[in-house]
Amino acid sequence: MRRPIIYAALILPVLALAWGVSLGTFPLGVPGEWEWSRVVPSDSLFLALLPALVGAGLYVGFAWLGAQSISRCGRRGTAAWLGGLAAAGFAWLWVAQESAPENFQLSKAAWVLYYRGPSGYFSEARDLAGDLPQYLAGYERKMTEGDVLHIGTHPPGLVVAMRGLIGLCRSAPELVDLLAFTESASARAAFDELKKREPLAPIDRAVLWLAFLLVQACASLTVIPLFGLCRMSCSRRASWQATAFWPAVPAPSGFRKS
Repeated sequence: MRRPIIYAALILPVLALAWGVSLGTFPLGVPGEWEWSRVVPSDSLFLALLPALVGAGLYVGFAWLGAQSISRCGRRGTAAWLGGLAAAGFAWLWVAQESAPENFQLSKAAWVLYYRGPSGYFSEARDLAGDLPQYLAGYERKMTEGDVLHIGTHPPGLVVAMRGLIGLCRSAPELVDLLAFTESASARAAFDELKKREPLAPIDRAVLWLAFLLVQACASLTVIPLFGLCRMSCSRRASWQATAFWPAVPAPSGFRKS
């Protein structure tokens, strides 16, 4: 009797939220201040959600198999399952984002990472941080000038990271070709459109896509420390079940810009 009550307590609020959001009865933000617009899919809603539904089914199946096995595994077996969970989470995040309506798919990586308005770290690294030691020496003075947008929101580590990715792609042409091959359909279309508007070299394109892949990989690999944290007070099975929820949280796919 207890288990159905728990399942109902988990499922019913999700269904209520989905109903309210889909029918427009819940505000998506603060009315009059900031509010997200509801996006209407250009294609059939079922066809748009079909890849996500298939991906969700496969992910849940993998999580269920792991829950049956994790308690009997040694260190190597546990490490293998966690590695598989990270890979499955990466795949799920990819499918979930690519199933969104046009302009809200993985194509967002191109626009958000390139322009200074939404981020600016790539442009800062490419255009102004060619001499990185000199740039870092003048960073504090630059912040006092004001109107620095996102560059002033975070330490210069993101600019340094972008500079490192630029150097890596410049020194490895094979990596640039490989990254171009791994672009999703929406990302490829976005990069092609961006190239028509802005000076976008193949290396720039590779850097932006590599930054996206690394951030998504980090988001997926979060399951490993989460499992370790849960193990401090829970069994292996309970820790696995709790950790498997992480890629399904909306924030990694909905709010992660890059």
